[in-house]
Amino acid sequence: MKVIEITNTLVGESTFQGEPCTLIRLHGCNLKCHWCDTDWKNMQIEEYSVPQLVDKIVLQNKPIVLITGGEPLLHKEELPLLILSLLEKKNYHILIETNGTQDLSFLPIHKHGLHIIMDIKTPSSGVVAETLWSNLQWLQTDDDLKFVVDTWEDLKYVQSVMERVSPGLAVSNIFVQPVIDSKRNFLDPTQVSTEAPSSTEKPSLRQIGDWVLDFVPLPDCLQEGHRSIRMQIQLHKLIQMK
Repeated sequence: MKVIEITNTLVGESTFQGEPCTLIRLHGCNLKCHWCDTDWKNMQIEEYSVPQLVDKIVLQNKPIVLITGGEPLLHKEELPLLILSLLEKKNYHILIETNGTQDLSFLPIHKHGLHIIMDIKTPSSGVVAETLWSNLQWLQTDDDLKFVVDTWEDLKYVQSVMERVSPGLAVSNIFVQPVIDSKRNFLDPTQVSTEAPSSTEKPSLRQIGDWVLDFVPLPDCLQEGHRSIRMQIQLHKLIQMK
C-alpha cells in the first residue's frame, strides 16, 4: 500500500472527534476539490505490505485507527484485508474517511468496529456530480455523513439533499462542516460579509451555526429517532495539529 503518513494525533472530525488515534494517510485521490486541504506537493510515499502496515499500527498502541487520504477506497485489494487484519489483532475502532464517490460495498460493512465517514460533495467543491448515491444504502446507524460547506448555495444544497434522502436513511450522525480559510477563521466567528445572503457569498461560522439551529428535520426522521444535523469544526485545525 502507498502510504504518505503514519502519525498519532487526535481525531479531527466525526463522532470520534478529540479521541487519540493512529492516522494512516494513503496516497491517491480521484477528485480535485476546489478547497482540498491536503497538500500533495513534496509528499514522500512509502510502500507497505498489509502485514507490515498492521505491525506498524499495532506498535502505536492507540485504540482508534483513522484511515484517510486522498481516497482510501482506491486501495480496493488491500483495504478490506487491512481492516480485517487489524480487527483480528485488537478491539480497534477503524474509521474510514471517504469522499463518497467510490463504491463502499466491497468493505466488510457489518463488521463490528468499522465506522464509515462519508462525504456528500457540495457545489463549492466543484465535483458535486461525482457523488455515488447508492453508497447511502451501505451506511449503518453509527456511521457518519458529512457535508463540507463554503457558501450559502452549499447550505441550500444540504437542505435539498436531506429532503430527498432522509426517508429510509439509516445513518444518524449527520454533520455540516465549514471550510476554514482566510475569509473565515476561529478568531472572529462573525467574520465574513454581513450583507444579505447570495448563492455564492460565504456565510460566517456564526451564520452557519444559526442555519444549523434553524434546520428542521423531516417529521419521519424525528419519529425514527434520528438526530438533526450537527455543526462541526475541524479540531486539528483549531489546535494546529495534524
